[in-house]
Amino acid sequence: MIRKSKDFLNLPIISCHEGITVGTTVKFLINATEKKVSSIIVSDDEYYKGVKLLPVNLILGVGNDALVINKSSNIVPYTNIATAEDLLKEQIDIISSVVINNHGKKEGIVEEFEIDDEYNIVNVIINKNSNLVSIPIDKVKVFGKKLTIIEDEDIIEKNGINISDDNIDKEKELHSDVNVVSPLDNLPTNPINDTNDINKINLYEYDVYYDSTFISDFKVGNKTYKKGTNFNEEILNEIYSIEPNKLKDLVNVLE
Repeated sequence: MIRKSKDFLNLPIISCHEGITVGTTVKFLINATEKKVSSIIVSDDEYYKGVKLLPVNLILGVGNDALVINKSSNIVPYTNIATAEDLLKEQIDIISSVVINNHGKKEGIVEEFEIDDEYNIVNVIINKNSNLVSIPIDKVKVFGKKLTIIEDEDIIEKNGINISDDNIDKEKELHSDVNVVSPLDNLPTNPINDTNDINKINLYEYDVYYDSTFISDFKVGNKTYKKGTNFNEEILNEIYSIEPNKLKDLVNVLE
């Protein structure tokens, strides 16, 4: 069965053995070399003690309303997993990474990715000029910290599969009733300098756009950034504070 990454995130984690909620799924820990999900990073009442992980092989089931595990002890400190520290240092965030082909041309931004039952990444969904296109994993060369590198510029045209916007909207509606309050909700909204704390909101994935120019007017809330304006960190923070969902549209208006 193929699932989207968003199907696993922002869900309460239920322990079958104790019959309680033991945490909330926050984000994936990615093994970029193997192109698969290693663990899920978890937020719980003791989040201040450090990063905790749920190895994906211990997940019993995933539904629209919860992720189910056998017992709370399945969630462990990252120090209990031999490879976790190295993966945490890499900080691979596939979602919102900038897509570059191997000739150095920007192709879009990653909107989503899909995984199979073994948690291998099988497809990457790219937003290119407001069109969602699915690229098979064998056409992805590298997952980097802020970049996803794919094969030459013809790959999207030759291998990409256009995805219906209607289907995307229906899936968003399906998951819209999941509303989990996480201890991370109250974190600051400015870019974070502490790169060791991967639970913090990280806006640095957009700094590759600094000094780019708006190729058209870009309206965010009641503010409009005029064509020809240079994009910088101050503008990034403004957009995030006004309408954070607009960040994903930057790839379409910067050059």
